[in-house]
Amino acid sequence: MITKLINILKKLNFYWLTGTTLFLWLLLFDSNDFISQIKTQYLNAQLSKDKTYYQQQLLATEKESSSVMGTPKQTEKFAREKYLMCKETETVYIITSEDK
Repeated sequence: MITKLINILKKLNFYWLTGTTLFLWLLLFDSNDFISQIKTQYLNAQLSKDKTYYQQQLLATEKESSSVMGTPKQTEKFAREKYLMCKETETVYIITSEDK
């Protein structure tokens, strides 16, 4: 009876040691370890924020594009104001104030 109990304890000790070793290996040394999972989740959150930002920028650009592309006069006004374009015979001077 005692020998059976000792054998059972030896087996349980072996299983406990093996399970603990496997758990530590997966937690610290595996390619999908705990630290890598945290880094991946952080990167995923960052990319989700970036995606939201770029989607908003895309909607704003589409709205601006639809308002500008109505007539050639509006297109010319937009190009002159935003990109400082001018005709061949014109000269554009940019005046900025030093006070901010």
